[in-house]
Amino acid sequence: MRRSSSRRYSADIQAACRISFSRRSGATPPSVSGRGFRAALILLLAALALLAPSARADEGGLFNIGGGPVYLGALLNLSDLAASLQGIRFPGDLTLGGRKVFLMQGVAGLVGSRLRFGGLGAEGHWTLPLQTNAEFDQASLSLHYSGLLLEQLAAVSRTAQMGLWLGTIVGRGDWALRLSKTPQGNFSSLISRPLTVQLRRSFIFALPYFNMEFKLLPFAGLRVGGGWLITFSLDDWRLSGGQIVGGGPLQSLSAPVFQLMIIIGG
Repeated sequence: MRRSSSRRYSADIQAACRISFSRRSGATPPSVSGRGFRAALILLLAALALLAPSARADEGGLFNIGGGPVYLGALLNLSDLAASLQGIRFPGDLTLGGRKVFLMQGVAGLVGSRLRFGGLGAEGHWTLPLQTNAEFDQASLSLHYSGLLLEQLAAVSRTAQMGLWLGTIVGRGDWALRLSKTPQGNFSSLISRPLTVQLRRSFIFALPYFNMEFKLLPFAGLRVGGGWLITFSLDDWRLSGGQIVGGGPLQSLSAPVFQLMIIIGG
């Protein structure tokens, strides 16, 4: 059954390529760089900074307000996507116990003493290696997501200035798949038949997590933890122009996620 659906999706991809290749190249496709969530989180951090003077000192001596870069590793299972794209591999960035780890980075901000709220945004981009039977000679995959977080202090050590936080993040994101071929032909054929297709699929997600927070300095510390990313798509894959590509993989996904955050605050 999976093999049949993979063939159907591969055919849809080829049809999508024909649609994309036949379009004039006058319009620039939407960016999938993740600048939107970065801007939103910068505004969030600015708002948190305004709230800092009113933040109440925490009994455990932890941060009342803070933000900083986040580094994540997700054990993504992309076998369905790999089965749909002949000759394209998804090796990940690392291997952990035989599982492929895909590395991402982002930014987060939070405010509160024992009950905190805030936001997080993250993204990853991977250039995919190709086999000799691939129909394309360049391929890349991107993942972006951002959401609001709420967490509760579950345990705290005043002497060690460390605490255990339990929380969840809810929000939305998208997958972006870019496939291209090396241009061939004369000048007129190259400018009339673009050789790149971009596909996107949006999703909603929840990410329950735990974090151990260590206040190493009065203004800086570390947060180390893990969680479980659960995504579900209410939309189909779409071309950059908005045309729907029916079916396809990654309608839903769940994966363990590990994270390290450098927190700056007070």
